[in-house]
Amino acid sequence: MCKETPHPDLSRYPAHLHLNVQAGQRGMGIGKALLDCYLEQLRSEQVKGVHLKTTSENEAACALYEKLGFILIDARRTHLWKPWLGREIENRCYGMNLT
Repeated sequence: MCKETPHPDLSRYPAHLHLNVQAGQRGMGIGKALLDCYLEQLRSEQVKGVHLKTTSENEAACALYEKLGFILIDARRTHLWKPWLGREIENRCYGMNLT
């Protein structure tokens, strides 16, 4: 297991979310609408939880996830982005209980 990669408890957060919105389309509510639809579908299927991974560099996404009720379940420092950013950042894993 990589020490820089956060790992969710898949028994609590079995579903995985990966969402990209094109840069020119961000800030228009598209990401929230997609998340709302996805979470509604997971609840209707009685999935107990969902997780996602991002970095501390993605501040807008982290704020949206937290606003929607996701909690930070694991965070680990990484040097992977240091050549481009000039510093270490965090790999983050957020989770949400759906039941």
